[in-house]
Order: sequence, then C-alpha cells, then structure tokens
Amino acid sequence: MLVFIAIVSAITMLLTVLSSLVIIKRIKRTQSKLTDNTKRWAISALSSVETRLRYQSDLSDPGNNNFIVLATRDRARLFQATVRSIKMHEPDAKVIVVDVGSSDNTASIISSLFDEGLVFASIRHQIDTVPQWQKGYAIHEAWRMCALMNPHSITVIDDDMLVTQPFLTKCMHLCTEDSRIKVVALHRDQLQERNHPSTDQMHFDGQTIQLGKTFNGAAFYMPFETLRQWGPPPIDEGINDYSVEDWYYSRALHAPDSFAAFLSCVSEQNNVVSLREAEE
Repeated sequence: MLVFIAIVSAITMLLTVLSSLVIIKRIKRTQSKLTDNTKRWAISALSSVETRLRYQSDLSDPGNNNFIVLATRDRARLFQATVRSIKMHEPDAKVIVVDVGSSDNTASIISSLFDEGLVFASIRHQIDTVPQWQKGYAIHEAWRMCALMNPHSITVIDDDMLVTQPFLTKCMHLCTEDSRIKVVALHRDQLQERNHPSTDQMHFDGQTIQLGKTFNGAAFYMPFETLRQWGPPPIDEGINDYSVEDWYYSRALHAPDSFAAFLSCVSEQNNVVSLREAEE
C-alpha cells in the first residue's frame, strides 16, 4: 500500500513539474511576441515622427477622428504595404480594412496588423455576399461603421497605393478654407492630369492648388459632412457611373461651386493590376 501511494505521489509530482514547464514556456513565448510587437511599434513610431517633421506645417492638427478605408481581396502583400505607409505618415488615423472575399492569407495579415495597432477595425465578407464592385461596397460598409463615431473625415485609398507624405492636415484646411472643395484627390500624375484636367485653381499655404470637376478614385479625402450629404455609392447598380465611387462622386461635383482639389500625396506600387482590371 505504501509503495502504491509513493508511486502515485511521484507521478503527481512529475505531472506538476511538466505542467509548470509548459506554462513557463508559454509565458516566455508570449513575452517574446510582446517584445517583438513593441519593437515594431517603436520603430514605426520613430519613423512616423521623422517623416512628420520633414513635412511639418504651420497648419493646426486635424485631430484623431479621421478614418482611412481600404478595400482588399487576395492582395495580402500589397495591402500590408499600403497600411504601413499610411501609419508611417498618419499615425493617428484609424484604418478600416474591408476584405471582400480573400482566399489568400489576408485574414491572418489583418489580425497581425491589428495586434500591432495599425488597423482600427476590419470587416470580412465572402465574395458571393458582396452585391457590387468591391470598393464602392467597402465605402458603404465603412460609412455605416463610422457614422456613429462622429468622424471628421473619411479617406479612401486603394490597396495598391503607397502614402508618401502626411495629408490629413492639409486636406482639412483646404476644405475649410474654400467651401467649394468637396473632395481632395490624393493621386496626381500625368495620366490623371490628362484624364481629369483642372478647370480652376486656388492659392493656399503659399502654393497654387489645381481644382477640377472629376477625379480618380485611387485615393481621395472627403469631409464626413460631404459624405453625409452625398451618401455612399449605391450598392445594387453593378459597375456603372452610379455605383463606382469616382464616377458617382464626380457626377456630384457637377453641381455649381463644387470642386475636387488635386494633391500628390500617394503613389502606385509597381507592377500591379487594379481590382477592376483583374475582373475584366
């Protein structure tokens, strides 16, 4: 009997030791993960400070209730680079990612970016539940999410773009300075100048800002009051000039005293095909 009790006691002690070792190992892994995330956050924060100093302005800060929306599908590497470029230059912006049916590792990347504090919220759909072309639907979803949080603005950026400098402060003051400015297009190159020519201009902060009646939807800023007035693109029209966001809002700009201002604050990532081109 004593031998049996001794064996049971020994087994119990062994199990206790093994359990303790497993718990210690898990704690070390968690600490290591937290340390890695802290290091990444610190590097990102320092980089953000550096880039904001390079583009510092006398304009007042836009606050921290500005949302940036990305629609993505099966472009995990590209959209991750887009998110990191956003937070590099606008660390206080709240990034919402709308995954419209990815089958790659996008979900795990979103989770990772959320753990790093780079993504504020995400919405995920199966592709057969999205009623129209993806980005217009993403704007609709983000509009519903943000409406209850009293946002100052919503910026929409394609998942194949890179933010190259801070833009929120300048956009906010452009729209405040001139009530005709309803939207600020952030991507401007020779192709956009040809497709969306300027029709007017304004002087702002020592610069001449070109204005136009149409714009490219790759990246644009809109005060939430304008979005509230115009609404998100319809979600049951398919791809046409009523539902795709740049066509829809360009139509709204044909109203008197309504313009898009043109800045160049984002650039395209190399060798990519747009979501719309991929579907054609």
